[in-house]
Amino acid sequence: MGAFRVARLFGASLLLASVGCASLEIRMPRHVALRAGEPAEIVGILADARTPVGGVDVAEGGLPPGLALEFVREAHEFAVRGVPSEAGRYEVTISAWSYGTNFPGDTATIRLVIEVAE
Repeated sequence: MGAFRVARLFGASLLLASVGCASLEIRMPRHVALRAGEPAEIVGILADARTPVGGVDVAEGGLPPGLALEFVREAHEFAVRGVPSEAGRYEVTISAWSYGTNFPGDTATIRLVIEVAE
């Protein structure tokens, strides 16, 4: 969390601004090797959110057939899980967003490469 600047006006302290506050970040592996027909789970952590995270979506590309993205709001994480059914190289961009309440809403993206072997 960042430092805060405080000003004094007529003996009272006023919070003016925050400096260096963290913003939403997605933490997960960027390259994963899986095997077709075997159960898989890739977990992503949503870190440094200043406001509640509203959602996580596949923004570009597509997940391998048999895998789905599941957002677990209470745990501040998401998972790509299932049983991949088709071999290949899949490039996908995952995007997360947070609500704008006391701070403006944030967004974060990460590029994930999933290689599924037979």
